[in-house]
Amino acid sequence: MVLVSLKNIFFSPQNIYPKHRYTPIDLENTLASSSVSRISTEHISPSESAHFVDKFEGNEPFLDASTKSTSTPRNSIDPRIVSDATLGLSDGLTVPFAVTAGLSALGSSRIVVFGGLAELLAGGLSMGIGGWLSASTEAESYASKLRSTQLLVKNSPNTAISLARSTLQPYLSNPSSNMDMTSNPKLLTNFLMRFYHDIPEPSSTRGAGLSALIIASGYFIGGFIPLLPYFFVNEIGRAFWWSVGVMVFAQFVFGWGKTWITIRESEDESGLWDGGAGRGNGRAVIAWKCFKGGIQMVVLGGIAAGAAMSVGMVFDSSGAGGERSKRAQVW
Repeated sequence: MVLVSLKNIFFSPQNIYPKHRYTPIDLENTLASSSVSRISTEHISPSESAHFVDKFEGNEPFLDASTKSTSTPRNSIDPRIVSDATLGLSDGLTVPFAVTAGLSALGSSRIVVFGGLAELLAGGLSMGIGGWLSASTEAESYASKLRSTQLLVKNSPNTAISLARSTLQPYLSNPSSNMDMTSNPKLLTNFLMRFYHDIPEPSSTRGAGLSALIIASGYFIGGFIPLLPYFFVNEIGRAFWWSVGVMVFAQFVFGWGKTWITIRESEDESGLWDGGAGRGNGRAVIAWKCFKGGIQMVVLGGIAAGAAMSVGMVFDSSGAGGERSKRAQVW
């Protein structure tokens, strides 16, 4: 969480590719005439255009199972699983390394190893519990809002339809048009949940327990990587610099891979992966974005590690040096 906050402060998110822009659709005229020519397809792919045409000609609502299937990439990774793994790994690659870097100023490899393992265990459990609470709260919040929306649709259907109309009103070319809304309770409930309340349905593949496991495992794995040199290198100074090198490499690889997965999942329909006239330039842009993602992770990890090292050096210079030699003799 610390690393994510630092990234939001120092590196503002940028759009990798422009999203599709759909021009306003006159629902009243289209539903009345079932005319395909009134649907603007300037920025819509052929498959999307055919889907919308079928929905209009059949007078079917937009929000149903087929609509969901067209907007979900095949064989895609659940973005929430990617988010959990990113949260665990990013903090794991940063916080434990910062702690061990600070402890290395005390001059004892055993102190670094034991302190690092203790931090890994406590931090992993803490992150896992936080992930479990977050996922549980999200599911409970969605279920509560879903129940209230279902009651609204059941007991006050006219109010529910009015809410749906008010949600669509800004997207109409003629704001005074009178739309015929669906009276299907399930479809109306889904529409209000998705577009009026703007609450996405919790992932069916990610429960609270799985979320906790992914975050805790990512934290432990990420934190154990920079701790490895202290197991094999006896001299504390050399072990520290080996740890720095391993950490920098691991954070760069993680930042690169995370960015690549994000682009792959969110921009699969852009055509850059399947060919096209701009495939070469597109892949160059992707490589540059991945490189920037890796550099961002290294910079933010270095900031956190530098802060911890400063604390350790201040502690060492304030009188811990004498105690350090005594501890070294005990070990």
